[in-house]
Amino acid sequence: MVEIADIRDEESLKAWLEDKPRELAVLLAHRAAARVMPIYWSWVADPSNEGELTDIIAWRILPTTRAFAMFAILDVATTVDTSELRPQYPVSRAITAAAIAALAATTIANATIAATAVATAAAVVPAPDFWDEVRRDATNYLDTNIRAPLSLWHNGIPPEITGAWEAAALSRLIEAGDTGWQFWIEWYEAQLSGADQNWEMLKEIVLIPDEDWKQGAAHVNSLIAETVTNATNGPI
Repeated sequence: MVEIADIRDEESLKAWLEDKPRELAVLLAHRAAARVMPIYWSWVADPSNEGELTDIIAWRILPTTRAFAMFAILDVATTVDTSELRPQYPVSRAITAAAIAALAATTIANATIAATAVATAAAVVPAPDFWDEVRRDATNYLDTNIRAPLSLWHNGIPPEITGAWEAAALSRLIEAGDTGWQFWIEWYEAQLSGADQNWEMLKEIVLIPDEDWKQGAAHVNSLIAETVTNATNGPI
């Protein structure tokens, strides 16, 4: 039997997850993809890549997988189209696998796909303690409320992630007057620090109709801004 202390790679994580709730598997996949998201966002933020649609799809997946772990909103997970993500990039594959894990029909399939998502993300940043973070997630979320706030990086954010996030966040702040990226910046920074979340507001954002998401970042971000404005006072 695989124990949390034995989780060191894709196979050991898969074995550990096989008898665990699927929500836990999706949550671990979500957090692994979230750790390396700044690298993807900094790439898409480069105007030469013309990736705005891809950008909002990737960001949609993160709260969707988190909401699935929280609320098991399977019908929403099925609407997320990952075909626009660039499969040649490991971060894209990690994000896609996190989304697919929520749709797995069996516990074993769920464990397999979630473990692939985590391992793919781990390969993006050669941080020796990436699997320490995974074991920490497993320990905390197996024994505590799945809503418990927990920072993405317990042992310090790798410089590659910090640099990518600062560059991407700055570029979006400059554009914020047009596409309203403030929510995403603040939400991701809350993920990084482990700040508490306004879960009901997140659920409302995830439930924005699919046809609105398909209209691109400017449109859906304006709807999110309205949701944030109308939400009761509380953390993002």
